[in-house]
Amino acid sequence: ETKGFDLVLLDHGMYRRVDEGFRENNAMLWAGLVSGDNNEALQGVVGMGLPESYLDILGLMLVYRLPSSVLDSNSILGSQKLGSVMGKSARKELRKKLRTRFGDDTFSIVGANDFMKSLPRDLFYCMR
Repeated sequence: ETKGFDLVLLDHGMYRRVDEGFRENNAMLWAGLVSGDNNEALQGVVGMGLPESYLDILGLMLVYRLPSSVLDSNSILGSQKLGSVMGKSARKELRKKLRTRFGDDTFSIVGANDFMKSLPRDLFYCMR
């Protein structure tokens, strides 16, 4: 048993200053993805200088769901709630939609590498 006090060290990891424009656009992207507001999320993506189509992939990477802009009204992905696990049939539908939208190179090492290299450095840092 110790008498006196305990020392607790909190490690926040690395810090990086980002410019105000990036911070606002990143916040819009996250707020839109979490709330399901595709227009807000899209505004964040475009504000970072990324193509509109990146919203689909960033939605999958960051919150594990597709924005409804990619889905038709009877899609099994449309009812997916934030934090839910995607079933086998939903994953199959997702692969088909992404191949249609981005081409067969979507799932290759080259395609993934090209995508990651095209992201703003600050976004890539935040995703780590």
